[in-house]
Amino acid sequence: MGPPADREECVRVLRRAVELGVNFIDTADSYGPYVSEEIIREALHPYAGLVIATKAGLLRTGPGCGFRWVTRAICARSAR
Repeated sequence: MGPPADREECVRVLRRAVELGVNFIDTADSYGPYVSEEIIREALHPYAGLVIATKAGLLRTGPGCGFRWVTRAICARSAR
């Protein structure tokens, strides 16, 4: 959780996974927040044919968590 010890290694692993045929990447805002999404974007944005999935609403603290607008906001931020 949080920033990786070696961000460049994460980028290399993701790119290699795609080279080997992986086309589905699953992530979540609770891993960072948004750290994994940023690394995925950095590593894979030029690739076509990938499916990037995310989960939202896993963080249940604070006012309004669990409401649809919160989930939509998390997904919109994740999609950047």
